[in-house]
Amino acid sequence: GLVASTKNISTTDFMKGQYTLSGSGNPGAQVVNQGSLTTSKGGYIVLAGERVSNSGTVTTPSGKTILAAGKTVTLQLDNGGLTSVSVNGSVVNALVENQGLISATNGQVYLTAKGQDMLLNTVVNNSGTVEAKGLANRGGEIVLNGGDSGVVSQSGHLLADSQTGQGGKITLEGQNIHLAGGSLTTATGKTGGGEVYVGGGWQGQDSHIKNASKVVMDKAATVDVSATENGNGGTAVLWSDDYTNFRGTVLAKGGAKSGDGGRVETSSHRNLQASGAVDASARAGHGGEWLLDPTDVTIVGAGADTGIDSATADGTDIFTPTASGGQILNSSIVNQLNAGTSVTVKTSGTDTDGETGNITVNANIIKTAGTDAKLTLLADNNISTGDNVSIGATTGKLNLDLLAGNTTNNASISLGKFINISLNGGDLLADAGNSASGVSLTFMNNGKIKGGNVTLNLSRGLGGYAYNVNADNDLTINGSVTGSTGWGAVLGFTAGGKLAMNSPGSISLQANDPGNGGGRVLISGDKGVTLNAAAGTVTLNAAKAATNGVNITSGNGAVSITNMVQDGSNGMTLTNAN
Repeated sequence: GLVASTKNISTTDFMKGQYTLSGSGNPGAQVVNQGSLTTSKGGYIVLAGERVSNSGTVTTPSGKTILAAGKTVTLQLDNGGLTSVSVNGSVVNALVENQGLISATNGQVYLTAKGQDMLLNTVVNNSGTVEAKGLANRGGEIVLNGGDSGVVSQSGHLLADSQTGQGGKITLEGQNIHLAGGSLTTATGKTGGGEVYVGGGWQGQDSHIKNASKVVMDKAATVDVSATENGNGGTAVLWSDDYTNFRGTVLAKGGAKSGDGGRVETSSHRNLQASGAVDASARAGHGGEWLLDPTDVTIVGAGADTGIDSATADGTDIFTPTASGGQILNSSIVNQLNAGTSVTVKTSGTDTDGETGNITVNANIIKTAGTDAKLTLLADNNISTGDNVSIGATTGKLNLDLLAGNTTNNASISLGKFINISLNGGDLLADAGNSASGVSLTFMNNGKIKGGNVTLNLSRGLGGYAYNVNADNDLTINGSVTGSTGWGAVLGFTAGGKLAMNSPGSISLQANDPGNGGGRVLISGDKGVTLNAAAGTVTLNAAKAATNGVNITSGNGAVSITNMVQDGSNGMTLTNAN
């Protein structure tokens, strides 16, 4: 192997086989390669100093290439081979940069720098090409590590692909990470996608990867962990503790001949701005998963808040969010649902800024193409929608889970005025995020739900004014049910299969909302109707007007009502068509 360094090694350490490079050397000294460095198979090349630059070619087939900048660099050798390199201690103006070509086919490449008080100065910069491709097996490994201070900038190509096996692994870690427009970061594989981690592991929980403070991915930047022929797509993560601006493209597609889509996460513990594109589809299998996991988040439409795009010029602005809260562009979600990718929007934890883990939907989410897909809204606290919002599908089924109170008790799902949820035969589940939490669902006014199977597990109850819940198959409501209507409007519950309301307390449906004239309560289940108030009463308050009132219909099943209190008998109709 080859070691080139501006640092010193003591004679004693060298004789003992302890290869620790230390000392500042001459002020301003740099390690610069502008030529061509090549080892035999399995060899290594180490360029170490306080500033290291490659604008030439470095080739280590099946071996290791290390560019390292820091106070001390320690090499571990075994039988002439390099087993590991550690960089300790930070230095002012540390920099590792690659403007040329580094190739370690079937091997590993590490670009590591530890800078002191670097703020927004670059400590690791790749504007060239780094290859760790797999020719006969899995792709290799590439690591860009900027330590605790400064910026890791990727504007070139990082390639850990395999033309014969599974894609390799690429990790970018540091305080601030920038994937610039035009950059390509790929770990694709013929038999399965690889792994790309930018700023942290899945949900920031991998102790082996340092979590970044801020991650910015520009519009024309691409990350690809797809399977190219067979096998599943891989895993791609963008994570930050403070701010993630995702505007690029992440691909995790399943193989063209077989395999499912992979897993993609674009998240931040605090502020997430997501307007980029994800494709975890599978031509010959099931679509994959896209997870977005900030603290509070609002789903917005184009132009709803200019802060969803922060500046793209170099400098401070790219790491300074211009929108105060987390935002996800609705078209980004729709595009992935159309591709068959399941999308999960999840909020986590209580933030020091007072954010409690709420999800707010202020823009339409309508799936218009592709096969069936699933959208999950999983909130630590509450879920709410704006007025006149539509969620649903016109092509393929959309399965929808609304899960509130994942870590808090007494959470709520609040649906704005004239909400329209129409899932084209997809199933709807409204429930608590975990079994220990309680959750309620409230329609503000004239809302509508229509799904295949509709299941509402609401320990804190269902309520609202002039709302309609319709199921093509079974409709099950577990929890107390209240509702009222007037002025000829309908409060309706219909099921193509069985309809069951199972309340631990009472059921109260009012067709003559005081002061608002008569309305109509419609309860219909083609295969049976059950209204069960275990510890209370079923109160059906019918309007006196002949054209309004309470209608309970069962097309081919029994009508079962327990503990019923009937008010307004002139407006009450019970029908069993069987």
